[in-house]
Amino acid sequence: MKKIILIILIIIVCYILSIFAFPIKSDFIGEKIGLINFNQEVRKIRDDFNDFITNFDLIGKYKNTKNQAVDIKNDIENQIQDTKNKIEEVQKQVDETQKAIEDTTNSINNSVDKLNNLKNSVGDVITPIDNSNSGNINK
Repeated sequence: MKKIILIILIIIVCYILSIFAFPIKSDFIGEKIGLINFNQEVRKIRDDFNDFITNFDLIGKYKNTKNQAVDIKNDIENQIQDTKNKIEEVQKQVDETQKAIEDTTNSINNSVDKLNNLKNSVGDVITPIDNSNSGNINK
């Protein structure tokens, strides 16, 4: 029984191989035994497989994916650099504003000191005048 199954299996495999090796003869045999559609289906499957293998552009898809990833990376790096530049600009403006505030504070303090000195100087001059005038008025 095993030998019969093995012989049938060998005949089937040989017939399928003959579809590719001897297509005209296998079509003639297939026509006689009613397997002409089978022959065409087997060839169609082979052709579809060949098309899939030859059109399967794995390297091209890899390159496209890699290029897209590089573009995304470059965009992110550019955005990071833009953000750093904006932060530096804001920091510079903050520093300039802080310096302006310090300069204004120093100027105000200097003005207050000058006014106090002027007040003291005027007070020193007015006090002797007041003392001398007050004595003359009372007499």
